[in-house]
Amino acid sequence: MERYKDSNADFYGAYQVARIMVDAGGGSGTPPTPPTPPATPGK
Repeated sequence: MERYKDSNADFYGAYQVARIMVDAGGGSGTPPTPPTPPATPGK
């Protein structure tokens, strides 16, 4: 991404801001609920 620092400064700046958010763990703050296991037919 360094190659965009001079050629496209706006893009590079927006990328850096987004990268900081992702690195900081931005999101809902709660882990997703695990999927329910499929029902197994009776034996």
